[in-house]
Amino acid sequence: GYIWFSSSKAQARPTAAGLLLTGKDPTSLFPHCRIQLDVYPGRSTADEALIAESIRGNIPDAIDSVVSIIRKNTRRTPRVVGLKRIELPEYPETALREALVNALAHRDYEDPSQHVVVEVYFDRIVITNPGLPVGHPSLKRLEKGEARSRSRNPLLSQGLVFLHLMEERGTGIRRMRAAMLDHGLELPHVAVDEDRFVLTLPGPGDDLSRIKAPASTAEALPKSVVEELNQRQRAILELAIATGAVTNRQVQDQFEVVRDTAHRDLAILCKLDLLQQKGKGRATHYTSKTRES
Repeated sequence: GYIWFSSSKAQARPTAAGLLLTGKDPTSLFPHCRIQLDVYPGRSTADEALIAESIRGNIPDAIDSVVSIIRKNTRRTPRVVGLKRIELPEYPETALREALVNALAHRDYEDPSQHVVVEVYFDRIVITNPGLPVGHPSLKRLEKGEARSRSRNPLLSQGLVFLHLMEERGTGIRRMRAAMLDHGLELPHVAVDEDRFVLTLPGPGDDLSRIKAPASTAEALPKSVVEELNQRQRAILELAIATGAVTNRQVQDQFEVVRDTAHRDLAILCKLDLLQQKGKGRATHYTSKTRES
């Protein structure tokens, strides 16, 4: 489980899985559980890294931190969606989060000499985790999302399901593929490097125009639902569809509103069953049910 009790049951302590999921800083006991995040200006490590940061914290917080840093250090391109001009990110957040969850859920934690590495280049993001896929499925089947779902760390995976960061059905790679295609990008690539699994998310490179804007949500929603939304709430929904997910902070920054207003708008969209809240605490984000359907 996630908690163990002393023999007298007078004291409860988290297990390793419990620490990784909810602990303040699991790396204080397990240093290899950190994420190394490097951001390069070019297409190779020959260029000096602009950012070389060691990400610590529990898995939900670490994912949120990595996504935030990547969002701040990759490009955005303006598009007009529905009634609002929005800025689309270089990479769909849904694919990025799925890739990070996959790496942290399925990595080999028994090897203390290795950690998850995230490398951001001008034309791609590469995520490397220790350990080969369980059951040794073919890379072709993995890349297509056709491999049978197997977990190296079932207790950890189940905890991520409880936290709404992972699907129980093992559909992560398929959702990654769909998010990349919908965004106008190439499909993810998978590879093996000795005893490590490598997943690459190809970016737009020199051609930002290939990034696709979704159709206006107003055309897909019943009129009765649309009439319950103000213009900003419709724009938030369209942003969620365009990027795969939104956070309270993103809404504050993009629409220049305070935290309480962003929270109220997001709560309304959830109540109308248009957005779904996932994650907890700093890792809280909202995905579009319209996109998922």
